[in-house]
Amino acid sequence: MGVFCVDKYGYDQLVLISKKIIESVPYNKYNEYVYWDTCTLNSWLNTEFYSEAFNSNEQNRIEYIPYEAYRNNNVFMLSAWDITQL
Repeated sequence: MGVFCVDKYGYDQLVLISKKIIESVPYNKYNEYVYWDTCTLNSWLNTEFYSEAFNSNEQNRIEYIPYEAYRNNNVFMLSAWDITQL
C-alpha cells in the first residue's frame, strides 16, 4: 500500500496517509445526521479495519492523535480542511 507521511499536528507524531482508496464504506449506514464521533465509518475504522489492517506490533506503535476532532481514534479520515493544509 502506498502511503506518505506528514507531521502537521506538531505533537512529534507522524500521520500516515494512503495514496489509494483502501475500502469503500459509507459515512453512516443509517439515514440520519451524525457527527464523526458517532458515525459508523468511525466505528468501523477503529475496530474492524484497525484489527485487520495492522498486526499487533503495528497497533502497539499507533498512538491517539491528541487533536480534538479525532479524540479516541487510532484511525481517522481527514476533513476537507485537513486536506487543504497538506
